[in-house]
Amino acid sequence: MPHKMSRLTQKCERTHSNLGRVLHYQGNYLQAETLYQEGLVLARASELHELLNLLLFYLGGVCLQQGDNRRAQSYYQEGLLLARSQGHREHLEALLNDMGIMAYNSGDLEQTVAYFQEGLALARQIGQGADCCLLLSNLGAIAIEQGNYVQAEDYLREGIELAQQLENRNRLTLLLSNLGSALGQQGDYERANRYFQESLALAHTIGSPWYIYSVLMDWGEIHLKYQQLSAAAAAFRAVLSQEKSPTGEPELIASAKYGMGRVAALRGEIGEAMQLAQESEAHFASLGHHKAAIVREWWQGLCVPVALIPSFIHQ
Repeated sequence: MPHKMSRLTQKCERTHSNLGRVLHYQGNYLQAETLYQEGLVLARASELHELLNLLLFYLGGVCLQQGDNRRAQSYYQEGLLLARSQGHREHLEALLNDMGIMAYNSGDLEQTVAYFQEGLALARQIGQGADCCLLLSNLGAIAIEQGNYVQAEDYLREGIELAQQLENRNRLTLLLSNLGSALGQQGDYERANRYFQESLALAHTIGSPWYIYSVLMDWGEIHLKYQQLSAAAAAFRAVLSQEKSPTGEPELIASAKYGMGRVAALRGEIGEAMQLAQESEAHFASLGHHKAAIVREWWQGLCVPVALIPSFIHQ
């Protein structure tokens, strides 16, 4: 009887985790969080450390996507300590990626790269190909932001080759989008558009709104760089269409408002530009994101609309 109860309890805990993951993937963050929390209580009571680690990782991610950095940090730190103490290397490298995102949001690029590189080295050691792709994509995004385009392309092309071998559409979508950004930043608008088109087509086959809006946000930034204002505005408006939705992505919404503000400024609509930028700054500030200062500096000057670096690092 005790063994049967133990197996039943574990099944319930796994069910909470799996159902929560489905809802999380669909963008139903509040429902997903509720299931994760219920699973976490059961996992703690049963002392199932590996499942507990997984749920801490999921909870950190769902909080991060809702813009709750404080709780995300708490879950990630607990998960990181548990993963190190229990030797759960596959959970550790996943946590390192998301800790890198937290460091990026705070503006600490040095720590961001350190987390990503440690995670990548560990993912290579344990043969986690999909996570290698994700970390290569994120290292590529940081290299773009730092203007290291050759290094960025090296990371991204390695990741694309691996994602194609694995037939992993999710990772390939992100890598192609970041490569489009890298090429666009270097002046190759035509090839950038081709990569974005391929990335967006893949994002639609995945069916997760986050992938679609992430690609559109990056693409909108490149359109804006080349002053293709109608195309940029269309991309940013598509991202903003999720603003009232419970599945809306706070960081993407903040970025799209800043994008629309710069489009308005280039069209001579200074009042509209300032309003949108101030809304964007408020969104970023509520997330504890370093881009709040970038947006504030722009609207306070409101002379030449400078481009916010487009490439997103991803969960």
